[in-house]
Amino acid sequence: CGVAHTMDVCLDVRPGEDVVFVDASPSWITGQSYGLSGALLTRVTSVVAVGMVDARLAECFAMAVTSLRVTIFKASASFLRRATRDPTQAAWLARQSLCSRLRVACSCGEPLAPSLQQLGMAAVCPTYMNAYWASEHGAIALGHLYGTADAPLSADARMRAMPWVEAQVWVPLTDRPGESRTRRRVATTAGGGSEQGRLVVTQPWPGMARTIWGDAANVGTPGWKGDNKAYAAAYWCGYADE
Repeated sequence: CGVAHTMDVCLDVRPGEDVVFVDASPSWITGQSYGLSGALLTRVTSVVAVGMVDARLAECFAMAVTSLRVTIFKASASFLRRATRDPTQAAWLARQSLCSRLRVACSCGEPLAPSLQQLGMAAVCPTYMNAYWASEHGAIALGHLYGTADAPLSADARMRAMPWVEAQVWVPLTDRPGESRTRRRVATTAGGGSEQGRLVVTQPWPGMARTIWGDAANVGTPGWKGDNKAYAAAYWCGYADE
């Protein structure tokens, strides 16, 4: 449900009309979610491409978009770096008029740098959004809602928490591990600034993972086969609530 909803509010998917191309293997969560499940849930055509080599990535991408009439594109932040590693590739890609074909594009994985987002908006699609989420989130957690007039998309790599996501940046009060840490809200307004720290989601939502490696109904019982200690150590041990 979270994937289907973000396909709508972030990517503006139009059932029966759009063609979605997700540059991700179906074995990766992005390929599974937005390339397969998301496309089926929202009734759009999905393009699955494998074997695109970096040396010809820009050419393969442009061919897929033009020949298969792709209108929505989603890829990792590394895609733009790999496709435009050679400056001549970036210039060639900009001449392919992909902006007239693609309506929406979106990153995933590590955040885009402002320079990469500027390149994507100029050479690939004017609506090239920066987005963040991981397997644990279930769907896009930080990004941009499509077509919001009061928060226009800018080529500054800025992301906003989705309306249902309680996201904060936590920074340490001391340098000693295990000490109490303070929390600062993620900046959501132009010029709001930012601060280095760890991005923390403070409230769950239905699509978000609550446990790992086991049956959620039996967490902590003798029959549970998960590793609750590993989960707590990975996500919670560094912080103490104020």
